[in-house]
Amino acid sequence: MLALRDVAVEIHRASAIYPGTADIVTGLVSEVGEVAAALMKGEQIDASTEQAIHIYAECIQVAATALRLALSGDGGSHANYRPTVQLAGIMGRIHETGVFRNGPKRAE
Repeated sequence: MLALRDVAVEIHRASAIYPGTADIVTGLVSEVGEVAAALMKGEQIDASTEQAIHIYAECIQVAATALRLALSGDGGSHANYRPTVQLAGIMGRIHETGVFRNGPKRAE
């Protein structure tokens, strides 16, 4: 899937520009805000427009930043989340719980 490749490329690019884990949460919130702002303009968005391309790029940045947070944590002043297990261990535990078996739970 090309989107996953794009996320990997974005993680590499962003890690080079913003090394370390300081304030990843702040970056994630900023990226989500940019997606929301683009979508809330209330316009019909054709898939071939520059706006659609911009929204796609922002969504890739959200995914990349969220993945960096999940894997590396955040050592900034706003959060102090640092995962203590390797990705394989995390994924194994997630799959054991069956979280993804039926999709995400919805708020009722």
